Amino acid sequence: LERFLSCGADSIALAYRRRCTTIGKAVKAFLADGTEYMGVAEGIEDDGSLLLLQRSMGTVPPTARRLRAADIVHLR
Repeated sequence: LERFLSCGADSIALAYRRRCTTIGKAVKAFLADGTEYMGVAEGIEDDGSLLLLQRSMGTVPPTARRLRAADIVHLR
């Protein structure tokens, strides 16, 4: 709370992003409605959502998903 009051939310978000072990990893996301997504966790958005890139075969650009709430499993 003291850090938030003295430095603001941006400094806390930056510290979280630096420590997040999910960014850059292949993951599978399970949403509450049963939907599943696989891709690479590219980052954390300003609103706190996880940016997941799903890569397709061929020349199709990756699909970006912004996940606000999901169970995340790191893949090997």
